[in-house]
Amino acid sequence: MNSRFLLPEDPALRHAVIDVRSRVRLAMELLPDTWPMDTFIHHNPLNGLEDLSFEEAVRTGESLFKGKGYPGPEKIRENLRSGKIKLSDLEDTFERVLPPAFVSGERTPFFPEMTLARFSLAQYLLSPDLPPFAPEPGDPSGFEWWNDLLPGICRSLEELGRRPDRHSLSQGLSRFLAFLSVKKEGKTSAFPGTGTDAKDVVLRIVGLPGEGSTFSEWTDRLFGTRIHAEINTVLSDVAALYLDEGQSFWPAPGRERGFYRLIRERWATRLPALSPHPFMPKLFSMLPSSPEEAILRVLESWGIPRQEWVGLFSREFAALPGWSGAIRWRADEHAEEARLPFSIEPVEWLAIRLALESVMVGDVLSVSLKTGPSRPSLVSFMQSNPKECLLRHWRQDPSLPLSLVQDIDRLAERSVVWGQLNPYWEGLWNRAQDSRSRAFDESTRLAWSVFRAWAFWETDGAFSSWDNPAVLDVLRAWDAHVPRERFGTWGLLAMEKNYRDAFLSTLSRSGKGTAALSSSRKEAPTRAQLLFCIDVRSEGIRRHLERSGGYETAGLAGFFGIPIRFKGFGSDHVQVLSPAILSPRHFLAEIHRPYEVGAVRVFFRGRRWLRWLSHLVHEMKNNIVTPYVFVEAIGWMSGLPMFGKTFLPGWYHRLVSRAERMFVPAISTTVLLDKISEKEARETVLSEERGLIRQVLFSKYGKKARTLPQNALEEFRYLVLSGTSRSSESASAETALGRFLGLSWQDENELVRVLREDYQLRPKRSESRLEELSRMGLTPSEQVAFAETALSLAALHDNFAPLVVFFGHKSTSDNNPYESALDCGACGGQDGSPNARVAASLLNRPSVRAGLEKKGIRIPDTTWFLAGVHDTTTDTFTLYDGEDWPVTHEKAIRELVRDLHQAGLSLAGERLRTFPGSYQKDTDDISARLSARSHDWAEVRPEWGLSGNAAFLVGPRRLTRGIDLGGRVFLQEYEYTLDPSGKVLETLLSGPLVVARWISLEHYFSTIDNDVYGSGSKVSHNVVGRFGVQFGNGGDLRMGLPWQTVFDAGVSRHEPMRLLCVICAPREKVESVLGGNLALSGPFDRGWAQLVVLDSPSGEFYEYRPGAEWSLWTQGSEKTSGEAGSGEMVVERGKRWMV
Repeated sequence: MNSRFLLPEDPALRHAVIDVRSRVRLAMELLPDTWPMDTFIHHNPLNGLEDLSFEEAVRTGESLFKGKGYPGPEKIRENLRSGKIKLSDLEDTFERVLPPAFVSGERTPFFPEMTLARFSLAQYLLSPDLPPFAPEPGDPSGFEWWNDLLPGICRSLEELGRRPDRHSLSQGLSRFLAFLSVKKEGKTSAFPGTGTDAKDVVLRIVGLPGEGSTFSEWTDRLFGTRIHAEINTVLSDVAALYLDEGQSFWPAPGRERGFYRLIRERWATRLPALSPHPFMPKLFSMLPSSPEEAILRVLESWGIPRQEWVGLFSREFAALPGWSGAIRWRADEHAEEARLPFSIEPVEWLAIRLALESVMVGDVLSVSLKTGPSRPSLVSFMQSNPKECLLRHWRQDPSLPLSLVQDIDRLAERSVVWGQLNPYWEGLWNRAQDSRSRAFDESTRLAWSVFRAWAFWETDGAFSSWDNPAVLDVLRAWDAHVPRERFGTWGLLAMEKNYRDAFLSTLSRSGKGTAALSSSRKEAPTRAQLLFCIDVRSEGIRRHLERSGGYETAGLAGFFGIPIRFKGFGSDHVQVLSPAILSPRHFLAEIHRPYEVGAVRVFFRGRRWLRWLSHLVHEMKNNIVTPYVFVEAIGWMSGLPMFGKTFLPGWYHRLVSRAERMFVPAISTTVLLDKISEKEARETVLSEERGLIRQVLFSKYGKKARTLPQNALEEFRYLVLSGTSRSSESASAETALGRFLGLSWQDENELVRVLREDYQLRPKRSESRLEELSRMGLTPSEQVAFAETALSLAALHDNFAPLVVFFGHKSTSDNNPYESALDCGACGGQDGSPNARVAASLLNRPSVRAGLEKKGIRIPDTTWFLAGVHDTTTDTFTLYDGEDWPVTHEKAIRELVRDLHQAGLSLAGERLRTFPGSYQKDTDDISARLSARSHDWAEVRPEWGLSGNAAFLVGPRRLTRGIDLGGRVFLQEYEYTLDPSGKVLETLLSGPLVVARWISLEHYFSTIDNDVYGSGSKVSHNVVGRFGVQFGNGGDLRMGLPWQTVFDAGVSRHEPMRLLCVICAPREKVESVLGGNLALSGPFDRGWAQLVVLDSPSGEFYEYRPGAEWSLWTQGSEKTSGEAGSGEMVVERGKRWMV
């Protein structure tokens, strides 16, 4: 992360600046990257916290991002109602995880037949809860609450599948209310922990500004301001303007100055939220020249000790985690790689935020406290006015009556200066103390817990024991050792155990476990071997193809072990086709085939015209004058696209595609694999530079530029690249090019300037392009190495079929900012077909096959490798490079195409029934309907993507062949017998598993808290700057998945669980791989994923425990057909669950 700001010369200041940069870097490490939407990368939103245990990271995430981390009781109730989990599973889990203070199965003294696990489970599942305080007699709201209590309890029980006895519940409730009526309580403190002297506890309860909260959050909480939100709004707006990549018609001027300098020098007077602060422009102009010095100045004025800086910086960045993540992504040298023109350094972002916060908070405090935002002075005021401070802090506490809260708010509005109205605050404090006389005390709340347990389990028991001291002691111990915040953790464990038992039981009961591990593939399939991505969406198509007979399928990461940078034919951008954890060094390009020269001219000419037309329409629509004329003249033409995209999306797409092909024909291409020489690289650069100059000349001077002599062009190119400036002011041009075109000296000089500045025709660009070309292509040894890796990851070393096909995958949708989230995650959220083409082309080369034979891999001459792509939205397939197919394999390829089409239709029929509004028997026009969904600009669910993913299986396909896994399992091919050293297994656990775990965790958190870790509803999404999505017309960049991806009509489509990894290999081999690499065992030790090993010698399943311990998994009792409990695999099909 290189700064654009030079270090100061003063040694002390230099050291301080370096210290600030390092601490900012540490603070940024806690935030996840926010990738641009065109290369959306599935990632763990708590990725920066993965060094912590899962529970610690969730708690830290709740503090930083205010997001939930565990499924709530409503999710567990939903699973109970749907049959995805059984009450007995929850009970077993609660018994397993109860703290040591309670032995498993210990009975409660008030209900002898009820265990403490059952008692805890009732508190977790049953609603409603007791109100914070007892309504006063005659209070209408209190009467309504008591009146609705019994029906509410009955509704909750019925939702959970219980059949409550209303008469019995009514009697029990009456006895509980009678118990309440005789309670006599003395006064207690207004708030837990305050005691009688507010001064002693005010700092502990309210907290210090900058410690646990930012200064703006602290001020908002005590003064009722919205400074935090205002700062977020301002920074979101200016970041969108500054980082815009062409979406705005009028780009913000002066961005080349840098973000900090631009705000400091030019934008201070234009920031939207700063109008109430007329002195703000002057303050910004007085900021130091570097952002680090500005940060130091604010921290010094606040009085924040150095050891708290990282924590404060983290909270400031976490206020807008989406924008901060995008800034971090660009700062980590991605902006240069992606050739993005503008980026914001984290220190710039933080400096502007702290400067805004200092001024806006200081403005409030200077009026109310007659002081600035200095922590020592604020501490003094808090201790001088503790009761006012506590009441302001607790005014939203549910234990206070609404009338008291309203009085606190009214008095706060009157208290312009703190301390002036202390007698009134004293009166409110006394009222708050009095209100607690009606609050339910500890014994009452514990008694209510007993009633809930009795109501839930319909257990016989005597209520006379509610006030028994021995009973209260047990309940107090339960309350102390079983905090309610742990219930979510236990609910998650129960869900995971249920799926884990079901999945392992499926593998065990299939009768293939031991046999599959002890056997190996004896002979090649008769027709083809089909290699798919491990993506869960490939499981269904593999299953249908295998049913056709004669096909063998395998799964490996969709980049096929070939990380590359790839430039498609006619593309202006370079794609990074590899997992996000890799940084490819090799650059490959797609070029036209030699016989397509004529068609290429038509292609580029047609594309220029279409781009010009698109640019013209864009200019006409956004110009300040022309829109009126434009709408009147040809606005009616917009009706056809609107009508077609809305009502006939499939037909309209075909129409537009045919029209586009008339101007831009399809070009037959190939991928250039061989390394080019230095001479060829220089000739390529020369040719590109000459072509660029000719293109500019033609656009400016027309056809005459086409007849320009080569020597004149070369002379002018040399002049442009020389970088020299000329001072001659003669009327005539100085170069042959200028004289040939009849240019004046001024015209010629302007042309030089345009080429240098607008088209960046400079020596640095030429050197960069030469360096890029030097990485283009693969050496012979690299070609063999990539081919070997692809085959090793597919566990394919012998018994090759006549056809071996690499299938990448992609997704097709319209008006979908999250389209790349549906593409191949192993290819950086992009189409995986280039990697498939490279793999197939390499393995068809005789030189590569000869190199592989030296390594013990012999490919028969009768085997041909193909490349294709699976469109997961429409379940259609495309095969590439048909010009190279041998005649001897044409029949087999035709049969493959036929079977692919039929398998695609079968899978499409399954998928179509899972969408809202579809029916179980709705099988008409399957292909057409899915195609229409993919081109419908109003479709919020073109496909479900990877929702539902739950497990990652590393093992042979023989283990799961013929089993319907419901599209929930990543299937990675692995044969431990071909991996004696364990290197392949280590590669799989450090690469594909990491990607799968990120995918799983993004879906997990987007389901648990879609507002914070997801991106909310697509209905309110707006694209900003062509790189991100905002909710509504402003605010933070959204980090995760849309609501429509993980929910269906309010019911979660994705089951939020941590990924289950099952490895089929000897346990000793797995232990060796994990023990030698803490980066591999760490996620399992810290609870970010689950690990089970199917031990090859014994066929037993072993569950991994933190600390490299193992426990033998045993299958639960058999369930009757139709039950969806432990030991059974369920597969979702539309609105029902099929065994």
